[in-house]
Amino acid sequence: SHLPLPSGSVDFAVTDPPYFDNVQYSDLSHFFRCWLKSFLPGKAEWQYVARGSAVAETSADEDKFASVIGKIWKESNRVLKRPHGRLIFTYHHWRPEAWAKLTMALRQAGFSLANAFVVHSENPISVHIMNVKSLKHDTILVLKPNDGHKSVSWNKPKPVAGSDSYSFCKACGKMTGWILQNDLTESEIENEWSNFMKG
Repeated sequence: SHLPLPSGSVDFAVTDPPYFDNVQYSDLSHFFRCWLKSFLPGKAEWQYVARGSAVAETSADEDKFASVIGKIWKESNRVLKRPHGRLIFTYHHWRPEAWAKLTMALRQAGFSLANAFVVHSENPISVHIMNVKSLKHDTILVLKPNDGHKSVSWNKPKPVAGSDSYSFCKACGKMTGWILQNDLTESEIENEWSNFMKG
């Protein structure tokens, strides 16, 4: 959320954000720092907020995800060159709350969707997804700062059922674009995602 870079100096910000509530990064950070202490004594930073990651560890933390990641998106927006700088990351999640908080954070940070792609994310025989209803694809979101330049126009996709991972991720990308181009309240964003995923 604080990059030591001048404004408008970066072509691309490419990242892999947490998937809302899937991995307990705050808890895992304790282990990471133990390893850092062994490999880089004197460099490991011990003064940190243990529960400061962009992850909703509990249902009460859902707003924390949007708040923390929103600061990162806002700083990314600041350092991107105009008009061609892009924020790019992959995302997938079954829960409408996850997509709602993500799009709220992107909107507050001043982004619109320039493009979206779907790629395989997991091997079907991966131990942690085998024989469970897991998404096997990621949506690659390519976002541009809202700076007055013409944006892509996104049509509202039809509600989706979660039976096909590829189609689900593709539709979620389109829905992200549609929401970001419309002036919706946070409550309306939550309702749109909820209705969209009822299929």
